Amino acid sequence: MSIEALKKANDALERAIDEKRRLRNEEDRKFLVSSIGKDLANILVPYLRELAQSNRFNKEELKEILSQIKVQAPHVEVPKTQIEVRIPEIIVPEPKVTVNVPETKVNIPPIKVPRPEVTVNVPKTVFPKMETPQVNVEFPKEMMTRLTGIHFGSPLPVILTNDKGKPYIAGSISTGGGRGSGVIIKDSDDKIVSIRDLLNANALNVSVVDASGDQITTFGGGTQYTEGDIDATITGNVTMFEDASDTIRPAGYPNPMPMRISTIADVRMSTASSGDIAHDSADSGNPVKIGGMARTTNPTAVANSDRVNAIFDDLGRQVMRPLQVRDLITTAYISITTGTETTLLAGVASTLHDLIYIMCTNESDAAVTIDFRSGTAGAIVCSVRAPANGTAGVALPVPIPQVEAAQAWTADLPDITGTTVDISALFSKEV
Repeated sequence: MSIEALKKANDALERAIDEKRRLRNEEDRKFLVSSIGKDLANILVPYLRELAQSNRFNKEELKEILSQIKVQAPHVEVPKTQIEVRIPEIIVPEPKVTVNVPETKVNIPPIKVPRPEVTVNVPKTVFPKMETPQVNVEFPKEMMTRLTGIHFGSPLPVILTNDKGKPYIAGSISTGGGRGSGVIIKDSDDKIVSIRDLLNANALNVSVVDASGDQITTFGGGTQYTEGDIDATITGNVTMFEDASDTIRPAGYPNPMPMRISTIADVRMSTASSGDIAHDSADSGNPVKIGGMARTTNPTAVANSDRVNAIFDDLGRQVMRPLQVRDLITTAYISITTGTETTLLAGVASTLHDLIYIMCTNESDAAVTIDFRSGTAGAIVCSVRAPANGTAGVALPVPIPQVEAAQAWTADLPDITGTTVDISALFSKEV
């Protein structure tokens, strides 16, 4: 049986007992009235009759007569009220709870990861037209004298070798300029001969000819330059370059060939660079890195707009200063005693002062609220509640920006007699 059912049964039982008690009291009252009423009437009848026949009794006499009346009521036994309530036995069944948990099946669908496809669109690279000045080679007059008599019928004997000094076989040499597919040199016995055997008269005779096939018998002059030579105007081409002091320098490390790249409307060039060692790999070689200067002492200050080194500590951690560099942080301090708006920091032309720190010291016995504005008579930007004889302030992780350049920061407080508040602040100069 539930608690609610037991409660209802208890309420019904109490109502039944009250009703039974009320009925029993009513029966007792009726019994008493019926038992005593008759005896009382019999006693009073003679006195009432005598009173009805005589009018001589006054009020005092009537009271005296009534006081002498004695009523002896018979003994009345009121039966004791007995109420018997029978409550049937309440059997509370033992609770048995059966929970059936269904079998849980989780079906995870197959996950298909798409194959990564990367499309790289390489823009067309168009290089500007490069023009090479005409080469004028001038040989010494001594060479011209020695080459006198060299012509098509009497060519200059040469030996052709590769970059390792090994002579080429005549049969492996092809002609150029579109004048045939190739030349094979054979001796009188129809055997391929080598062009290196000058003693046996089997060397290959070579003539230098022009584009028309005519033999060139004379050559132009020139100027020979060596490292360190100075010449305002260079004649011909050199494998060196001329620096700003008109000094010839060899092209190469540590003097690379200087180049000037001009922008052309229809030319598009792109470059990419990367180090040769990946992240989290063993360091090796000379990868492109972010470098800096390790410092345990402050360096000498440089001039405004000069290039400087990045600063790191001796473990390679970069030194970072929050909010602003030291030279662009300014301080302010005032002491106010009245409710008059007072300048905390004067404005500077073309400069914004952002508030980064403020501290208020209240020297009075009452708490006071200080209001701050980023322009005289402007809107309140922030307020600080300083307790009595206490200090309150804030160091802002993000500065409060000044609304307009060249404006003053001001402070104000209620006009309270005997109040003095000292205010200090830090500002960051911005543009």
